[in-house]
Amino acid sequence: MNVSKRITDTFPNGLGDVIGSQFGRRHNAGGYEVDSARLPLFNDAMRRMDPDAAPLSTDQFVTAARRVLERYPTGVTPAFVESRMRAWDHLQQLAEDRDWRADADVLMRTDALRDYIENPDDVLPDHLPSIGLLDDALLIDVALQNLRGEIADYESFCHFRQVAADFAGIDVRETGLGRDEWLEALRQAQRSHHDWDAPASARFAPVDARATLFHVM
Repeated sequence: MNVSKRITDTFPNGLGDVIGSQFGRRHNAGGYEVDSARLPLFNDAMRRMDPDAAPLSTDQFVTAARRVLERYPTGVTPAFVESRMRAWDHLQQLAEDRDWRADADVLMRTDALRDYIENPDDVLPDHLPSIGLLDDALLIDVALQNLRGEIADYESFCHFRQVAADFAGIDVRETGLGRDEWLEALRQAQRSHHDWDAPASARFAPVDARATLFHVM
């Protein structure tokens, strides 16, 4: 495996992959002394997104940061972090999409994540080379695990809405299509495929999203 491939695949499995094993009481990573007084902010945000999540310790944070610094040259943003920050952009889009109408639980989890990311007193200051966004990325990873069903549904909805918009030659915001129309299209698709013995939880894209344009024409 070449070096670029190895770096790209570093920490592909999220939080547990990054913190790994612990080696004792550690407080310093890359010359930065982690302030344990900031940990409650992180752990509170994590509990708001996942009440069953175990709190992380200073040692776990430093272990994670040191593992990143061992694998990435100073100043290089880890692939793990980049991918989670892109996912955060997508989560914000999901929460703010009025056509999707995310429920209160999803909005609460997203707000908890935003409150932490925008707080200047988070565990690892954003300006630190290579590790400054690591704590944000770890928290985003918790959100992704807990909202994976909602995210998959939203991606299906966005595809559905885009197909309709492309056919009509209009912007997606002008289609008038929302969660209800997407769900009805799913029900129609499931009924049309009932002979396939698909599981009840299966997600079908509409056979033809253009069929829903009667909602906006």
